[in-house]
Amino acid sequence: MRYSFPTFLLLMLLSLQLQGSRPIKQFADAKAKAPYDAIIVPGVPYGDDDWTELLAKRIKWAVYLYKSGLTQHIIFSGSAVYTPYVESKIMELFALQYEVPDSVIFTEEKAEHSVENVYYSYVLAQKQGFTKVALATDRFQSRMMEWASSNIQVDIDFIPIVEERLAQTDLKQVQIAPSSAYVDDFVSIKDRESLWERIRGTFGKNVKKKD
Repeated sequence: MRYSFPTFLLLMLLSLQLQGSRPIKQFADAKAKAPYDAIIVPGVPYGDDDWTELLAKRIKWAVYLYKSGLTQHIIFSGSAVYTPYVESKIMELFALQYEVPDSVIFTEEKAEHSVENVYYSYVLAQKQGFTKVALATDRFQSRMMEWASSNIQVDIDFIPIVEERLAQTDLKQVQIAPSSAYVDDFVSIKDRESLWERIRGTFGKNVKKKD
């Protein structure tokens, strides 16, 4: 059965409510398999107040996983999509402030949609010789990518944010100088793609597998 996009989102939200313990189990499974060669961390718009909290959570979760020994490298993913800042570079700047060595950080700077974050980062990981890779993001996106990423045939695990563990970290808010991530000739994706095109992109319809 094929659902409309709003119906799909409602079903996914219901699924998340019914699977509240899933992130805890996935974290336990990941801990047993650690260390991972790399985790993939998708970006969110920087400079947009609506996304600030989610951006901070994804960055802090990545830092936590690295400092806890669950991963040896971090791949931050995302281009300048909704604001004129390359999302992966912004996350890198924050991670450096949290004293993550630059030698373990990679940035993937082409992705504009969620599935692209996963696919292009996975390709980058393969080029680096990384074989054990996981997606580390919020629970909603993680679950969505479990469904969607099967279409692009990537062999990854999933380590969604466990709020209780994140709350126990001592990672305070830090400041960055974002100018190095700024794009001068930026054009928002809203001006380049229709809503339907963006939805299709979220589910991988724009992935160029030759890359």
